[in-house]
Amino acid sequence: MAANEVQTRTSTYRLDADGIIHAHVAAGADEYLADAQENIRACATLSSGQRRAVLINLNGLKSQDRAARMYYSGPETAQVVSALALVSNSRLSTIIANFFLAITKGSIPTRLFTDETEALIWLKGLRQ
Repeated sequence: MAANEVQTRTSTYRLDADGIIHAHVAAGADEYLADAQENIRACATLSSGQRRAVLINLNGLKSQDRAARMYYSGPETAQVVSALALVSNSRLSTIIANFFLAITKGSIPTRLFTDETEALIWLKGLRQ
């Protein structure tokens, strides 16, 4: 695994040359609170002490419990993540993303996309 990459039980995280963290959720992943905590630690490891924009490809996500969603919308995440672009082409992960969006209003800029390129453009635009 490369120095700019971290693997967790449910996802792979990679820091790109633009300073954006890319996450790909493993196919069939069920996320619980411990997974959310591990995933935010992965982002913190890659962030070198800076808040970073994160792009998450949710297409593999099978389920996410309420505790995980609450953690992702909480202060620990806001200390590490400056903006969040969720990418989903699957019906199930879109439903999960919409649950998440309903509870994260106002904590950090967050949007749902069906196209990864559009998500990256949005994240880069927030830095200007």
